[in-house]
Amino acid sequence: MNPRATMATMLLLAPITACGSDDATALPDCGTAWEVGNTLPDPYDGCDQDGQTITPVWFDCPDGGRYAEWDDGTAYAREGQPVVDTAGELARICD
Repeated sequence: MNPRATMATMLLLAPITACGSDDATALPDCGTAWEVGNTLPDPYDGCDQDGQTITPVWFDCPDGGRYAEWDDGTAYAREGQPVVDTAGELARICD
């Protein structure tokens, strides 16, 4: 095989291989993402719980914002905002 052709092929494939080995789509651990007081990632695309992807449940606020709910309402937050764990705090999140 032509050494120049081999080198050109390797150079072209190197970026593809590098991208394939980088797990850029890794989701945060649910326990960490939803720990009270931690900031919910922004953007928030879900989290990983024991190898299973948990997709977000979204609710709209009157001001046009939205918040994500965790574990049937045990915690919720807006993207980029602290996680709150009590239902009584919902009005504060939407304000």
